[in-house]
Amino acid sequence: MIILNVTGMPWPLQPRDVVVKTNVIKNWDVGRFEIVLKGLHSPESEQWVPLIDGHTRMYELTAFFIAHLLDREKTKCIYIIHADPTGVPGFIINLLMDDYPYYTLLNLEKMTKRQKYISLGQQSKYLSQIESFIKNKNNKN
Repeated sequence: MIILNVTGMPWPLQPRDVVVKTNVIKNWDVGRFEIVLKGLHSPESEQWVPLIDGHTRMYELTAFFIAHLLDREKTKCIYIIHADPTGVPGFIINLLMDDYPYYTLLNLEKMTKRQKYISLGQQSKYLSQIESFIKNKNNKN
């Protein structure tokens, strides 16, 4: 799957965008799911999404999102990201983005509580597999 990610930046920096290729690995036996995101380089990036006026395109991005199902209402999430924001000195980015993964996970948690996403989850083609995993895990405990 190809995704466009746009990240707002504090003034006076322009928003950054990156076109990423995603790979999802599902392991239903242990309830572990990995999403690997890799930034696409030029010209492949622009073949998917043309450059956006007012944005700076990033090409260097690697991110890992790992989720472990713990129980019916809890999932342990790990988010690791490395990106070159293009044109911004590293020490400034380190000051600005130190908490970026934390706030990404915090906002993800907020999204999971919105009715829109609860409804989509109830319609998921994976719902029966998730319920089966949770049931089997509970039976082992």
